[in-house]
Amino acid sequence: MELRQYMDELWQRLRLVARNSAPLPASAPGSVDWLASVGRFWWQARERSGLSRAELAQWLDRPLNQVRFFEFGLFSILELENGFLLDYARALGEPDLVGRFREEFEL
Repeated sequence: MELRQYMDELWQRLRLVARNSAPLPASAPGSVDWLASVGRFWWQARERSGLSRAELAQWLDRPLNQVRFFEFGLFSILELENGFLLDYARALGEPDLVGRFREEFEL
């Protein structure tokens, strides 16, 4: 059942990214390359903190797949606007990480 749920969500997210992000130029916010870079930024920050994805998901009270897909760059740019990043950064013990992220990605 867990694999089926993962695959269903993966398929939904791939369709979302293909529809919304693939047509954008590579350097544009929201493009496939940009989303992958954003995910990698947060993935590396999590690894530096020593937290696993499962630990982070538990701290955030979010499904593990949401954290996983975010770090893989399979998300909507709209997900960056609802406080998720601040919660993520706080969970890593780096609340100033959001500012560094916004500066690096020019948001």
